[in-house]
Amino acid sequence: MAAVAGISLNHVSRESSDVKRLAKFYTEVFGFEQVESPKFGFEVIWLKLPGNPSLFLHLIERDPSTKLPEGPWSASSPVADPKNLPRGHHVCFSVPNFDAFIETLKEKGIQMHQTTQPDGKTKQAFFFDPDGNGLEMSQEQPRRDQEPIKYGDVFQVSGELAEKPIAPQDASMMQTAESRVLGHTQKGGPAAAMQSAATINERAGLVSHDDVTDFAGERGVSVTETDLPGTRIITESVAGQVVGQIVQPTPVANQSSAGSGIGYPDIQTGYAASAAGITIGQALEAAAQTAGDKPVEQSDAAAIQAAEVRATGTNVVAPGGIAATAQAAASYNESQPLLKDEDKVKIGHVLTGATEKLASDKVATREDAEGVVGAELRNNPELATHPGGVAASVAAAARLNERQTS
Repeated sequence: MAAVAGISLNHVSRESSDVKRLAKFYTEVFGFEQVESPKFGFEVIWLKLPGNPSLFLHLIERDPSTKLPEGPWSASSPVADPKNLPRGHHVCFSVPNFDAFIETLKEKGIQMHQTTQPDGKTKQAFFFDPDGNGLEMSQEQPRRDQEPIKYGDVFQVSGELAEKPIAPQDASMMQTAESRVLGHTQKGGPAAAMQSAATINERAGLVSHDDVTDFAGERGVSVTETDLPGTRIITESVAGQVVGQIVQPTPVANQSSAGSGIGYPDIQTGYAASAAGITIGQALEAAAQTAGDKPVEQSDAAAIQAAEVRATGTNVVAPGGIAATAQAAASYNESQPLLKDEDKVKIGHVLTGATEKLASDKVATREDAEGVVGAELRNNPELATHPGGVAASVAAAARLNERQTS
C-alpha cells in the first residue's frame, strides 16, 4: 500500500534540563520566535521559525526519571567534537547568507566544524546547542524554477544592464548617493526599489549579501540635482542609464491653494503654481509620495492604466510604460502570497518620475479624474479608493485646476 499523500513535517522536539537556556540559544542564534504553548504539568516552550511557518521546535522539560542520554553527544563529554556530526545525529537548517551566520556563531564563541559538500558548492557548518544536540547550517541553494529580479524588471533600462540581477551592494551604493545629494533616502525612490529587489534575490539565495553587479561596480551609480527657474530635476542613474527622475516644481510667491483640504505638499505649492495647471503625470508623482509604500494591487494598476490612457490619448499600453509596469507589479505581488508587504513592489517604485515616463501628458480635468476613479473602484472588491492613492491624487489635481481657472 502506498504512503498516504500530504504528509509533512510538523515539529522537532528536544528535552532539556534547562528549557529557558535552550530557548534563548535558538532565538538568538537562529531567530526562532516563542509562540503560545499548552499547559502541562512540566515546563515547555514552543518556538516557530519566521519565514518557515510550518516548522516548529518544541522544548520540553527533561523527565528526571529517564535514563536516556541528554543528547547524542553531551556538551560536556570529551567527544563533544563537531567533526563527529556529519555522520552523527543532527538537525540541518539552511540560510541564504551563510557567511553572515558564521560570523554570528563566532561572535557567540560557538565551536564549529566547517566543510563543503563533494559538489564544492554547498558550504556546511556543524555545531552543538547547549544541551549537546547536533546542528548543521547549510548554504541555501537557489530554486531552479526561480529567476532573480533584474534591472529590466524594475526600471526602463536596456542592453546588458536590463539582464543583470539587482545586487545588495548596488542598492547600498544608491542609498549612499541619495543620502549624500538629497540628505536622505527617498521613500519609493530607486534606492528603495533596488533594496526591495536585492533583498528578495538574497533571501532566495540568488545573490550574496556582498555581491555587486559588474556594471554598477565599474561604472557606478549617480544622483544629480539640477535647479531651473521654478523647477528642480533629480536624476538617478546606474551605469549611465537613468533609473529614476523626479521633476519637483519649486514654490512660487503669491500662489496658494489654501482650503484645498489635500495633504499633498507638492500639489499645494509647486503644482498649483503652474500656469497651465497640474498634469496627470504630476498627480501620479504625488501619489508616489503619498502612497509610495503601498504594495501595488490590481485596483492600483487599473487606475494607473486609466491615467496613462488619458494622459497620452491612446488606448495602446506602451511596453515598459507605467501602466505595463504597474500591471506586472500587481501580478507579481498577487502571485507571492507569502511575501511580506515590505518586500512587495510598491506604488512608489512604479510612479516615481511618472512625468518623464509618460509618452505625453496633459492637464488633469474632472473627466480624467472620473475615469481614473472609476477604474480604481471597479477593480477594488471593497468598491473604495485608497486615501492618497492614484485616483485620489488625480481627483485632487483636477479640483485644484478647476479652482485656478474659476
